[in-house]
Formats: sequence, C-alpha cells, structure tokens
Amino acid sequence: QEYGVCSKEVTMTSSFTIENSQRIRKLLIGENVEILEGSKEDDEAKVQRVRCRALKDGSTGWVTVKGNQGTSFLKPKEKPIVRCVATVDLNDRSDDAVAAPLRQLKPGELLELLEGPRHPTFDDQIFLEGSVTEGKSVVEGFVWKEALEKSKSSGSSRHFVCKSGIAMTDVYDINNCKVVGKIPVDEVLEALDEGDPDQSGPLPRRRFRSKALDKEGWVTIQGNAGTVYVAESERHYILESPLPLLPAADLKASPKGELKAGQ
Repeated sequence: QEYGVCSKEVTMTSSFTIENSQRIRKLLIGENVEILEGSKEDDEAKVQRVRCRALKDGSTGWVTVKGNQGTSFLKPKEKPIVRCVATVDLNDRSDDAVAAPLRQLKPGELLELLEGPRHPTFDDQIFLEGSVTEGKSVVEGFVWKEALEKSKSSGSSRHFVCKSGIAMTDVYDINNCKVVGKIPVDEVLEALDEGDPDQSGPLPRRRFRSKALDKEGWVTIQGNAGTVYVAESERHYILESPLPLLPAADLKASPKGELKAGQ
C-alpha cells in the first residue's frame, strides 16, 4: 500500500486526462490519500498524475502529483496509524445515532486509518422557550420549533403587546370613563372582543384583559397623532394540536407535561 499527503490544494478529477475530466472535489492541505494507481504522465499537460482515494470521505479520482512548473501537490507518506489514548467504542459506522459497537478499544491500541476523520452533521434543533397559563398558574418550558411548525399552529390574533404606555379604562367612552390601571410598555394583553377595534368614537379602542393588573378594560389602539399604543404580538401562538412541553432544550429530556390544542 502506498499513501500520500496533500501539500498544496489540488483538484481531484474523474479521469486521467485533465482536459476531459469532471471535477470531483478539491483536496485540502494535510489530507491523506491512498494511492490506487501509480504515477503516469499526462502528455498534453506535461504533469504526473495518480489515481487515489481520499481517506477523509472516500472520494476516488485522479490528482496531479507535481505541476509542470515544479509545484508539488502530493508528497509520499507512511501508512497512517493512530493510537488509542482513552477507552472508546469501536462502532460499525460513523453515525452515532444508528451505530452499533463492535468492541471496546483500550488505551495504547494501534489502528490503521482507513477513512476519516468524518465530521458528523446534525439537524438544526431550535427550541422556543416560553410559558403557558393554566388557570392562575404559569408553566414554563421549551417547545421544539420544528414540531410547532409541523403542528400548523399559527400566531395568536388575540394577544397584543403594549408599545407605548397607555391607560386602561372601565368603559369605551373615553370622555366618561374611569382609569382602572396603567399599561406599561411590553405588557401583554389578551383581547376579549372579536375582530376589528370599535371605531364608533374618535379613537379605535378594544377591550382587553391585563394579567399584570388582573383587570379588564378598554385600551386605545392608536392615537389621533399616529402613536401606536398596542400591536399584535409576534411571540404568542395558538396550538392546533398537542405538543410536549420540555424542561430543557433537549429532545431527549422527559416532557414535564403536554400542551393541549387551543392553548
């Protein structure tokens, strides 16, 4: 067996002649290759070429050993041997999720490198941290974003966020009302009416419930000068189907409960 190491980036191609070859991929500096077919000279390009297998991913093709200007792309290398430095499983495949252990390696064992190192890729696991109200209690946890999207749950149209401090009043008529509380910026309000705000008066207003105040009342949506006081929340969802509520951002964690459709 003959091996080499890439000393300068070079393209691996599908056939011996450079002119009629398709690009497979580029070898990077430091990559190990196994030489499958000895050095031959490309008469047209005037370069030495070898057929080899990249140990990193098993790609096979032709590579230029030395360019026509004397640039060296591949250098001879001894058979790559690695030493085990800690107890570890020897698996039948590279994917840990489906791999089965063949046996356990012990420190000091020598191994011939046949392929690799491979860098496993993982599916994105994005979690949303939030809370849900159950009666008067609030339960916090994590929901896997992909599961939320697959459930076809949509953004809530009944939850609003205060953008500018505004008073909540007991009745719609702003000229004949009593203030029941002050709504601070970022306070979340739940709409109690349906559809568009009441615009029978001089300002568009809706009836809301404030959890912080533990009160219900009327709030102005937008002032006559254009100031927006409350707007639909982009952080609240209405579930269309049940979802597990996790205690941490980890799919392997045991759910702390199940969120129900409609929550």
